[in-house]
Amino acid sequence: MTTMRTTVLLCFLLLAAPEMICAGEMERRSRIELRMGLRNHGGTTGATTSVGPLGVETTAGANDVSFSLGYAQWLRGNVAGHATLGVLSVEASSRAGPLGVSQQAAVICPMIVGMRYYPRKLSLDTTFRPFLTAGIGLVTGIQSRSDVGLQVVQESGAMTTFGSRAGVGFDLGMGGSFVAIADLGYNLMTDFSDEIGGRRNYSGLEFGLGIGWQFGARADQ
Repeated sequence: MTTMRTTVLLCFLLLAAPEMICAGEMERRSRIELRMGLRNHGGTTGATTSVGPLGVETTAGANDVSFSLGYAQWLRGNVAGHATLGVLSVEASSRAGPLGVSQQAAVICPMIVGMRYYPRKLSLDTTFRPFLTAGIGLVTGIQSRSDVGLQVVQESGAMTTFGSRAGVGFDLGMGGSFVAIADLGYNLMTDFSDEIGGRRNYSGLEFGLGIGWQFGARADQ
């Protein structure tokens, strides 16, 4: 909880920073971002199949890879608000044996809203712009199970908990309206009330790469 309080405080400080920052040519611009991240929370990526006395079991997962779609809006030349919707873990398993067929699927979706601060002294015009970022939001886990045997059982449910993220990164201009994005941060969340995909918590360090498309009026237009 101490790390989450620190993240909330950092969000507040970034929100207050616009009053101390001069407007730049990024002011009033917007950006849509697509991002892929690599995580280290101890999950697995790939598919496995095992054959035993109880039947055949197949498991597929992408617990170490995340994907997100984001939107950023510049409030000042060096401060942007951003919102992201992501998928940080997907897992599916199927088991076929003498008692029937069992299938399970789970997905974890974080929804984070936060701020980014671009230090003016470290930025090289709009070509290379390092930033600090922090955000808070909700993490939703969705899980479904289907058993077909002596009787058919279908269950599904969703659980929500709190999450936050803080990190550093940089934008690298690619010419025109496109920019490459790289960042390194830590995702912190409270536990789900029950296991989703075999875990209650998906906190961990994450490295991300993405691309953004910028649009909208510049401050000097």
